[in-house]
Amino acid sequence: MQRKKKTIAIILLVITICLFFSYNIFLKSDINTVEALSKYGSRGEEVKTIQTKLKRWGYYNGSIDGIYGSQTLAAVKWFQSAN
Repeated sequence: MQRKKKTIAIILLVITICLFFSYNIFLKSDINTVEALSKYGSRGEEVKTIQTKLKRWGYYNGSIDGIYGSQTLAAVKWFQSAN
């Protein structure tokens, strides 16, 4: 009976350790993942941030309106080709 309890405890410990490492790997991959949310036609604060940075760096001359239109697209492509 005592041996059976030890075996069950070891199995549970191994499962717990496996789950812990699987969870940490999953979290680390999420932290390092970057998704591009803005694209041509997008609108919002993220686009305003993109436009602001591109303007500060000299790639964008349009207004900071939060609309990812042709001027923003051209600036992004210019920035990408330069970098």
